[in-house]
Amino acid sequence: MSISGVASTVRHLESLRDRVSEDRMQRIVSAVAEMGLSVAQAGYSKAEYPGPNDVRVSIVTGGDGATYLVASGTRVLFIEFGSGVNLPDTNPWASSLGIYPGGFSSGKIRPSGWWLYRGERGGVKDGNISPVVDRDRYGNVTKVREGRWWTQGNASANAMYEASKKMRDALADAVTRIWGDAR
Repeated sequence: MSISGVASTVRHLESLRDRVSEDRMQRIVSAVAEMGLSVAQAGYSKAEYPGPNDVRVSIVTGGDGATYLVASGTRVLFIEFGSGVNLPDTNPWASSLGIYPGGFSSGKIRPSGWWLYRGERGGVKDGNISPVVDRDRYGNVTKVREGRWWTQGNASANAMYEASKKMRDALADAVTRIWGDAR
């Protein structure tokens, strides 16, 4: 659906506002939010991240009566936008928010692009994470440092971005299902 199509649908909804029950409006909002919720949850659940993935997605109704799709967790920004200095910037929202590959860890990344991660090992691919080890002068591993990993980060999951696209696309479908063709 094009931007003009969304604008046309919104104008049509506004014209129906006085004639349509609050219940019908809420049904549209709920249907679109539920669709976004399932897309975002799926995107975050399959995301590869060097550490534990603590992202939770929920639908929240604000004090103003508006409905919001919310992603929360300590690692949500790293997972949504990516944290890899050598990985491509694929989230279209990233640059407008001042987020770019490697930007969060200025001065902490080796020239090779690897950086130290401390904590539990997450679900990022094996080629992009390796344990920190001590070696003897012959290159043999003498000690594995528990809870320390070298990583090049993770690609962006784009879960909320994809959810927002899906919700925009679903808006016209939801309106059509409930009221008939509104375009």
